[in-house]
Amino acid sequence: MLFSFTRGQIQVNVLSEDSNLPISYATIWLSNKVYATTDSLGVFYVNESNLNSTFKVEATGFNTLYEAKVIKNNTIFLKEKLITLEEVTLNLKRKKVIKETLGKLKSGNVGIVATKDKEISRIGKFFQDNSKSNLIIDKFRFKAFSSENNRIVSVLLYSVSEDGVPNEIINNETIICKLKKGSHTSEVDLSKFNIEFPENGIFVMVNYLFLDQNKKFSEYDPNWFFYEPSLDAITVKEFVDTWYNVNNEWQKNEKISLSFQLLLRN
Repeated sequence: MLFSFTRGQIQVNVLSEDSNLPISYATIWLSNKVYATTDSLGVFYVNESNLNSTFKVEATGFNTLYEAKVIKNNTIFLKEKLITLEEVTLNLKRKKVIKETLGKLKSGNVGIVATKDKEISRIGKFFQDNSKSNLIIDKFRFKAFSSENNRIVSVLLYSVSEDGVPNEIINNETIICKLKKGSHTSEVDLSKFNIEFPENGIFVMVNYLFLDQNKKFSEYDPNWFFYEPSLDAITVKEFVDTWYNVNNEWQKNEKISLSFQLLLRN
């Protein structure tokens, strides 16, 4: 396939090395900042000024490519990640029904969005279960507002490092959540992954997808926009449970607590 030019940009395709299929919603990094997100067809665009740049390409279920070049070819291949039993614990035994709810869903007094500069790409909450009941993760719920029906985000589950920060992504499939117009509680079914809730807790992150369909433009300045959805959060006086990724570094948020909820079952 020849290079495809769009308004001074070059189209790049991200494909699976194993199946040759497009990889949707991969994150493209440049100098520790999010540069782009591939669309549903595995496509993103590179400015001509960045043709000689080295990108990092990250996608759920694939090995991260740390030195990707596009100057010689407009296709980037990622190799599927091998799943081991050490990464995902399967709970196949069913006993008496036990359910637990972690976190509270409250209407927030502040909304969190991703800005035009893509500085913050992922934001989420730390969950801890002290019951020691060996439950699996059933559903994830969060409150958000969208001005249009076509907004989408992906959901990432992170293990906890020895230092207590987000470590490795647990889910090996891309989890997409489509949001309705208006203020709603969105629910994501995670039961099919049969992920046992880790003893040391888990981080659940909303990953903003930097796509045209998620842009909310200003009524007064056509060049100014941000990315929806707007996540409900409550202001706090000190750190509670919310983390965010700023330029590829995890930081605690000491000003808000997200309206996120996690449902567990046996």
